[in-house]
Amino acid sequence: MHSALAAIAQRFPSQPSPYGPDAEREVRGFARRHGLLSTPAAMRHYDRSNFGDLAARVYPHSSRTTLTLLAEWLLTWAIFDDQLEQLPLENPAAFENASAALLSTLSTDSAAATQAVAHLQPFGAAFLEVWHQMAAARSIDWRRRYVSTVADYLDGCRWEAAMRQAERPPDVATFIERRRAYGGIKEAMALVEVSRDFELPVTLHEDPYVVRLMDALGDIALWGNDVFSFEVDVQERTPNLIVVLHAERGGTMDACRNEVIDMVAARVADFERYRSSLDQWRTHRGISDEKALDLRKFIQGMHDWISGSFAWSTDNERYAQARFGADSIQPNALASLGLKRQDAGAQVAAEQS
Repeated sequence: MHSALAAIAQRFPSQPSPYGPDAEREVRGFARRHGLLSTPAAMRHYDRSNFGDLAARVYPHSSRTTLTLLAEWLLTWAIFDDQLEQLPLENPAAFENASAALLSTLSTDSAAATQAVAHLQPFGAAFLEVWHQMAAARSIDWRRRYVSTVADYLDGCRWEAAMRQAERPPDVATFIERRRAYGGIKEAMALVEVSRDFELPVTLHEDPYVVRLMDALGDIALWGNDVFSFEVDVQERTPNLIVVLHAERGGTMDACRNEVIDMVAARVADFERYRSSLDQWRTHRGISDEKALDLRKFIQGMHDWISGSFAWSTDNERYAQARFGADSIQPNALASLGLKRQDAGAQVAAEQS
């Protein structure tokens, strides 16, 4: 790990769950049972990425059963994301069909979800199996909030594709704003509520104080990720803050990388300042003891995500090689959706509206 990022991670100490090895063993069996990995190269790549360890680091307070569910979700999502992000330019019909089918799979309408699974193989059955277990104890508000973050992510895939095709990257301010919307931090933090079996009400999620914390967390995690994934992102032409900064300000890539690390450190300082005012904000807002305890769990989840994701990303197989393109590690299963009726996924989505 870059020494500066290692120092940042140490400011948020967290011990990984002891159930990580169990989760890793289970998640590998899960991926093979659902046919998510179709070649030996893909099996090696995702096995070495160790998503059981990721879950253990970012959701360390989970029970054994919940940690396994979260690891299965993270792995399924990673493989799906790796394939989906290639489609908006190469196969836009497949992208739209897969997007609509994914949203329908997460629908509260069980009939629509079951029908959507048939359009989203091999991912549909995997998503549905984990979603049913993971969301069973969650409120309708939580489920709708989570699905909304998925819709934001899909919009982000479209925007990323446009950025790959553009002659120049966007300006830094635009990139930062858009990255917060689709970078997955809201999804990740919603899973903290699953991991510790609580829910913050919508009023707290929308409170400016919590929004500031979430924006700072998103910047820390996503900009840090851009440092770890820089080489792979360049190979895959994935928008990356280092590249965006270089296009806007010039200089060397190494200088821009160091500037991004400095930006991460500045956002850590912002985060710690916001966090230190928790008691003052709670008194002003009249937050109950129960909700204050849940909010402290939520903020602890932010700490765990920073330290855990940075530790997991260090020298991880996921950032050691490009995952698709000329040296693809497995065929893109989602590409076949473009060969089916182009309105198939949209029809499923329309049935639940």
